[in-house]
Amino acid sequence: MTQPYISLTNPTTTVNYGSDFDCTNDLNPALTLVSGRLCLAQALYRRLITPRGGLFYDPNYGLGIQNYLNAGLTPAQIARINSLCDAEYLKDDRVIASQTQGTYLTGVLTLVSLVTDGVGPFPLTVAVTSVTTALLTYGT
Repeated sequence: MTQPYISLTNPTTTVNYGSDFDCTNDLNPALTLVSGRLCLAQALYRRLITPRGGLFYDPNYGLGIQNYLNAGLTPAQIARINSLCDAEYLKDDRVIASQTQGTYLTGVLTLVSLVTDGVGPFPLTVAVTSVTTALLTYGT
C-alpha cells in the first residue's frame, strides 16, 4: 500500500488521492490498481475524453475533447479549449488550480497543463487527434 503524499502547503497534513483501477482509454485487463498522482492524472484525463453527459449519473462530467478538433484551430479556439480543460480539472476536488497551454500542429492538439493539488504543482500532458487521445506525461 502506498503512503499518502505530504502536503507542501501544510506539512502537518497528508494528501490521499485514493485508488482506482488502472484506466486511461480502456480498463487494464490485469485489473491493477493505481494510487497517488497517477490516480489523479488518469482521472483528469478521463474527464477530458468523456463526452459531456456521457455518465448518466453525472450530466456535468466530461468535456469530449475530440469534439473540439477541426482543421486549422485558431488561437482564439485554442484559448477557449485551454479554459475548458482547466474548468473541467477544477471539478475534481483534489485539484486546487490548473493552467493549460494548448498547441495545434499537423492535426495534433497537445495540452500541457500545470495542475496544482494539495502537494503542489505538477505537469500533465495530453495529446489529442481526431482518431485518438493519449496521456503522455504526468509529474510526480
